[in-house]
Amino acid sequence: MIKTQIPNAGHYIKSETGSISRDKIEFTGGEFMPGEVYGVVSGQAVKLDFAASDGSELAKGVCYAYVDASEADKEQVVTTRLTEVNLNALTLPDGYTAPNLASVKAELAKNFVIVRG
Repeated sequence: MIKTQIPNAGHYIKSETGSISRDKIEFTGGEFMPGEVYGVVSGQAVKLDFAASDGSELAKGVCYAYVDASEADKEQVVTTRLTEVNLNALTLPDGYTAPNLASVKAELAKNFVIVRG
């Protein structure tokens, strides 16, 4: 049996302003990895979807630790403000483009989550 180690919680953080940088939100609709950028629909964290127009296309934060919300919604800690994050440690949807990345950076920057790298 092959086991795959997922990234450690918070591995994407370069610097943050203590606990003020984090919140909790309910995740829905799948597994989320530490460092995964998410959107928000109806107050719940969802997979980022650049083709959507329901809010899931807008980056709202970064998942702090692994959460499996495949079968039931689950609350998890997230990074939402006053943080520097490492671009190379973020998880974005497959096939994202340079304009998609620019959108992620701009949306996160609205709350002073700065993407470096």
